[in-house]
Amino acid sequence: MRKNNEQGFLDEFEIASHDKIFVNAKAKIVEDKVVVWSDKIETPKFVKYAWKDNPIKVNLCNKEGLPASPFRKNY
Repeated sequence: MRKNNEQGFLDEFEIASHDKIFVNAKAKIVEDKVVVWSDKIETPKFVKYAWKDNPIKVNLCNKEGLPASPFRKNY
């Protein structure tokens, strides 16, 4: 589950290619997966969620409404 913003997007996601230069990304839940993208990154390799000292707009939540922990993932 999630508390998405007015447009249905999840906040606090960033994405990067092999150079590890992260940019803000768009993210949505599609079926049971979080899909993350940015027009600035052609071949994504890394994604981060709420990877800041004090993330303000965390809105990825589980079915009980608890927020997801910050994470970084390679793919």
